Amino acid sequence: MRSKWLVLVLLLGIGCAAEEGAVAQEKEPAPTSRDTKANQGGSERDDAGGKKKPQKKKKMDPKVYQATITDRYVKEGGKPFQVTQVVLFVPEVSLFGGAAGKESKTLVLKRGAASIEVPFAKLRAIEVGERKEDRITLNLEVEAEKPEGRKLSGTVKASLELRGTYASNGFKTTVRLRDVKRLTLALDPKAKENK
Repeated sequence: MRSKWLVLVLLLGIGCAAEEGAVAQEKEPAPTSRDTKANQGGSERDDAGGKKKPQKKKKMDPKVYQATITDRYVKEGGKPFQVTQVVLFVPEVSLFGGAAGKESKTLVLKRGAASIEVPFAKLRAIEVGERKEDRITLNLEVEAEKPEGRKLSGTVKASLELRGTYASNGFKTTVRLRDVKRLTLALDPKAKENK
């Protein structure tokens, strides 16, 4: 008899706890710091409907660049090749795979605690060093007023790619930055956007 009462008391206790949880789920969630910023007008959310404001996309540099590339697989004395209409492709990691990512004409170099954004317009040459895990070491030559500012070194993601058109025949091409030995970048003299 005692065991029946004990089971009944336990079931009632569990039922009450489940009901309290259901009521708690129906209540509105407490405001987060993002919501309070939205009410103060300093967030990405629109006050009218709580919808996100469309973010303005940064305009990509309209100039057309060409890269002269020497990769790690060219034998000593081999000729470098050219890729025109060059953009940097930054792949996005996805659990489900796929080829998502974004194109850019700015290289983000990690140097210690700093992230240095180097636009193609200021970039002259890249020497690719060793690969450590998911990063590769780069030595950059950049356009700068002072000679000591013309050399930068740091790391980037090893998954970066250069995309463009193979100069000799016009085929689309993708070059993995980790497979490059040296790359020089310049404005494409044939492109009408550069004139």
